Amino acid sequence: MLRRKVCVVTGGAGFIGANLVRKLLEYGAEVIVFDNLERGRMENLKGIEDLIQFYRVDVRKENLPRVDADYVFHLAAKVYGVRKLHRDVVDIMSSNIMGDIQVFKWATKMGVERLVYASSSCVYDFPGATIPHVEDEEGVPNTFYGLSKFFGEKLLEAYKEQGLLEWSIARLFNIYGPLESLDEPHVIPAFFVKAYRILEGGTDTFEIIGDGEQTRSFLFVDDAVEGLIKLAIEPKATYETFNIGTDKSIKIKELAKLILETVGVDPRKVRFVHVPAPKRDIRRRAANYLKAKQILGWIPKTDLKEGLKITWMWIRRRLEKG
Repeated sequence: MLRRKVCVVTGGAGFIGANLVRKLLEYGAEVIVFDNLERGRMENLKGIEDLIQFYRVDVRKENLPRVDADYVFHLAAKVYGVRKLHRDVVDIMSSNIMGDIQVFKWATKMGVERLVYASSSCVYDFPGATIPHVEDEEGVPNTFYGLSKFFGEKLLEAYKEQGLLEWSIARLFNIYGPLESLDEPHVIPAFFVKAYRILEGGTDTFEIIGDGEQTRSFLFVDDAVEGLIKLAIEPKATYETFNIGTDKSIKIKELAKLILETVGVDPRKVRFVHVPAPKRDIRRRAANYLKAKQILGWIPKTDLKEGLKITWMWIRRRLEKG
């Protein structure tokens, strides 16, 4: 299905991007990576450097490399952990919007078969949104990151209106797994770092942002990658938007306990400390993935406990290296 197809992955040295690149190579695709490596992420591509073409470029700027590509997976974006996500909002908005403008324009000029856009569950961050979220429900997100992704989706609708670019949209829900950065991390790697410090005897305190009653659904990165690939090759996915996530949600305080147990720490011996959540932090998030199941034949396969064990093995090696 992908053998000898040329796939460009923007942000291909990042967490999801590098996992996607490896899977595309397994399927026999020729892979081109665009990444500016501003966080020094080349380590994510270690061992496959000779199997890909790599361009160190900033997708926010014009004159992207001219390449003959069949599919483009546009993953490059500014996204941070919960603190910085709600703090550096000018950088997030401007960077993501400029990147989308340039990549969509470039993909149109290159005449690609399809562009797969990595949007976010944060587009559902508006009052009264249905839980689990469904694709045809729309509102104006009250988070700036969500707004930036909402803009990207609307810009693609404009391209469709003019018949300029074929695309599919993946609304990704809280992806986790190996290769995720431990700098400004999302909740799962952040919790693993805290649990590791307790395991090593450095503290008995575990900090949680918010009251811990907020809920999220988490999707293992391998499942997310399979969803992205199906979006590229499925004819019925043209000009369609899909939730790529799970409807199984968990309270953040229960996630903390599960991660402590995964690491080997008894949660009953830990002192949990709660700090105020950012005012724009959403309370609940979960995916209705029925559309992806029916059209793509995609379902999440990795249980949270299993995914956390795999993730912990990778994170522990990183932490032990210092």
